Amino acid sequence: MNIELIQPWLQERLLMLALMGAVALIDVILAVVVAIQNKDFKLEKLPEFLFTFVKWGLAWVAAELIQFLPVLFGIEANFWTEIFAQYTGTAVYAGVMVKYGASILGHIQDTNAVPKRASNALTKIGVPPASKG
Repeated sequence: MNIELIQPWLQERLLMLALMGAVALIDVILAVVVAIQNKDFKLEKLPEFLFTFVKWGLAWVAAELIQFLPVLFGIEANFWTEIFAQYTGTAVYAGVMVKYGASILGHIQDTNAVPKRASNALTKIGVPPASKG
């Protein structure tokens, strides 16, 4: 494989991983704020958040690497194989980001920074407060 072809792909994935890490950090910070506010903070829970980020990050990286399987095994990819290989990583990344986004919205609801009507609307669309989800 040619390094000039892999380098832009790798740089883009590292940027995406950094964005995922930033969103996960916001989630952790808000979880800590809510836990302190509820007088329920436990330092032992922080490694769980880190492990969750590592788990989701590895799942996304594995899904991204699927696109190289046809090349590695010398398989000529047909239309559906190519679509699956190209967009599996994107789908997993989107799912992880939606998961973190919902968690962040749940923590914001727990801080009572959201008006009651907005909180009710979020709950109706499937984003309950983090303490109740």
